[in-house]
Amino acid sequence: MKNLIFVSYSSLDQSDVAEIIKFLDDEKLSYFKAPEMIPPGSNYAREIPHAIQECSIFLLLLSRHSQESMWVEKELDCAINHHKIIIPVQLTPTPLNETFHFYLNNVQLLPYWEETKDALFLLVRRIREIVAAEKMPLLIKELEKLYPNAACSLNYETPFQLLISTQLSAQCTD
Repeated sequence: MKNLIFVSYSSLDQSDVAEIIKFLDDEKLSYFKAPEMIPPGSNYAREIPHAIQECSIFLLLLSRHSQESMWVEKELDCAINHHKIIIPVQLTPTPLNETFHFYLNNVQLLPYWEETKDALFLLVRRIREIVAAEKMPLLIKELEKLYPNAACSLNYETPFQLLISTQLSAQCTD
């Protein structure tokens, strides 16, 4: 089964990582986390890039330790090369080093260390937004199959006008 999220972290941040993983489990979000999910006898260098390639979201748990980890840097580079959506969660208020600043210079960081509960809810909301956006083309394709000759009877010129027309027409039938 394809995992939605690849979790990249330093093992030195285990307590914060465990809390985030528990939250992902509670929210029933699928993820890949090494080394637990690498099958026995498998090659890390083959399994980790494959897991990153298969995921939709790359969850980067940032700290001084993760920025010092050669593995986290390799995972981030792989995620960027596979055009993954990267959600960086700052576990601590540690500034980004040059390498991570370069990789993440145009990505909004989520400050986990400020308000842990709020950060977790923001994280899940963002993940759910991404999932919904990925499912939208499939939903549209399915609707087109079910209703191949569908036509809109509302008059509009812009998407905003269609939105307002739809709301007004719905109110008229109440």
